[in-house]
Amino acid sequence: PTARWLDLCCGQGRALIEQKWKLLTQQANAAIEDRTKTKTVENKAKEGEINALVTEIGKEKEAAARSREQWDAWILEQLPKLDKQLESLEQDYLSLNQRASSVSRSIQLVGQELAQLEASAAQYTNPAQAGQLGALQVSIQNRQTTVVGYQREYNATLGRLNAVLQQANGVMEARTAAVDQYQDATGQLLKKDKKLTRWSSRLGEKKRKLQTQPPAK
Repeated sequence: PTARWLDLCCGQGRALIEQKWKLLTQQANAAIEDRTKTKTVENKAKEGEINALVTEIGKEKEAAARSREQWDAWILEQLPKLDKQLESLEQDYLSLNQRASSVSRSIQLVGQELAQLEASAAQYTNPAQAGQLGALQVSIQNRQTTVVGYQREYNATLGRLNAVLQQANGVMEARTAAVDQYQDATGQLLKKDKKLTRWSSRLGEKKRKLQTQPPAK
C-alpha cells in the first residue's frame, strides 16, 4: 500500500509539474507573441514615418523642379523681349548717330564756305565794287541761314540720341534685374551675351562723349 501511495503521489506531482510547465510555456509564448506584435506595429509606424518623409522629400524635389521649370520659362520669355527692344533702340541709335555725323560735317563745310565768303567780302573796299559785294553778302546770308538750320537739326538729333540712350539704359537695367532675379532664385548663372556686352560698352562710351561734347558752332 505504501508503494502504491508513493507512486500515486509521484504521478500527481509530475502531472502538476507538466501542467505548470505547459502554463508557463503558454505564457512565455504569449508574451513573445505580444512583443512581436508590438514590434511589428512599431516597425510599421516607423516605416510609415520613413515613407511619409520620403514622399515629402519627393514632393519638395518635384516642387523645386516645377519652380525651376517655371523660372526657365519666365527668363526665356523675358530676355527675348528685352533683347528685341535693345536691337530696335540700337538701330534707332545708329541711324541718329549717322545723321548727327552727317549734319556735323555739313555744318563744317558750310562754315568753311562762309569763312571764305566773308574773307572775300572784306576785300571789297571800293564803292565801285558795291554790286559784287552785294552778291557776296546775299551768299553770306544764305550760308548763315543754312548753318542755323543745320545747327537746329543737329541739336534736335542729339536730343533724340539722348532719349534713345535713356530708353536703352532703362531696358538694360530691366534685363540685368531679370537675370539677377533668375540667378538668385535658381542658383544657375546665365552666360553673358558678348554681342550685348559690346553694344552696352559702345552705348556707354557714346553716352559719355555726348555728355562731354560741346555744342556744335
